[in-house]
Amino acid sequence: MKKLLVFDLDHTLLNERGELSRFTIKTVRQCIERNYLIAYASARTMPDIYPYLRAFNVDAVIACGGAQMYIDGNEIVVGTIQLESFLRLYDDLMRISSIKKIKFAGSLGVSVIESPFTLNNCLSFNDPLYKITVHTSELDLCEKIRYKFPELAVYPHSDSNALMITSATGTKLSALNKALLLLGIQMEDVIAFGDDESDIEMIQAAGIGVAMMNGVEALKEKADWICEANTSNGVAKWLSSILLS
Repeated sequence: MKKLLVFDLDHTLLNERGELSRFTIKTVRQCIERNYLIAYASARTMPDIYPYLRAFNVDAVIACGGAQMYIDGNEIVVGTIQLESFLRLYDDLMRISSIKKIKFAGSLGVSVIESPFTLNNCLSFNDPLYKITVHTSELDLCEKIRYKFPELAVYPHSDSNALMITSATGTKLSALNKALLLLGIQMEDVIAFGDDESDIEMIQAAGIGVAMMNGVEALKEKADWICEANTSNGVAKWLSSILLS
């Protein structure tokens, strides 16, 4: 029976320097030797994930918070932000003084717009949009966007004054469900690790959900296990003591 280990990257599998430690690499390789499949589920864009594909075989990559997925080198678009929603959202965002920068990740790459914003700034964005990152100190903006735009998924970044916005159909859980169908794995055979609010649905759905000690409280409340912080190789220690012992 195939089983899948799903790792968020930042503040989860990666250490405080944004690296895969030698202990982590060794431990994940031992899991692969025991026939576990490996997946990444990250808010990063695919080019920012590439450096972490060299340490061991990764069977599936979920990028841009779930909007994109790669299996066997093939891209699968899970969910994109529709142009109508984007234009309505941008019209609201450009009027908010606390927003200093907006980053757009789409099929043609990443673009950044800094304040002051105008409508002309966004007229060139006609390619599929995977993710929008809004840099703002007004974090209650998250709930306002969720209320006005139910077709979008909005998550605060716990380590910065920023919000991640994707299509409601382009979340980590949405992408994971598609990956499981292609890999022939049941959700009950998934062990998922994460630290932030965007990981909650995935952690809840997985057969075993593991939250980082450095993760947000809302996630830790939903998890089956809590492992040590990423600064202490928490994921690798959990794998060693629970799966490999």
